[in-house]
Parts: sequence; structure tokens; C-alpha cells
Amino acid sequence: MNEQTLYLQAFKGSFTSTLRWHHLDALWTVLKEDADGHWYIYAIGEPPPIAVADAEMVDSIDKL
Repeated sequence: MNEQTLYLQAFKGSFTSTLRWHHLDALWTVLKEDADGHWYIYAIGEPPPIAVADAEMVDSIDKL
């Protein structure tokens, strides 16, 4: 099974709790604290990721 299939199986729903900036800040804190936690990160409107993010990707996004 490839990474994209794993992602699509894991993603069963929508994100509704990140509606305000403080929610996003809390989510981002979790991502940074567990940067190697096999997160799937991508921009809305882009194709689903084919691999999980690593700590380097999380760090580079945080610097934006």
C-alpha cells in the first residue's frame, strides 16, 4: 500500500476545529512538538500528499 492510499484511509472527515487563529496556533504547537509524528501536511486545493512530512518540512513551514 502506498503512502497516498494510507493518507486517504486516515483522512475520513473534515477539519472543523481550526476555525480561528488561536485554534491554528494550538494545532501548530502540536505539530512542532511532534514533528516526526507522521503528519500529512499540504495546502488546500493541492493534491493529497504522497508521503508524510518530516521534521525538516515542519521546520521550514514554521519559518514562513
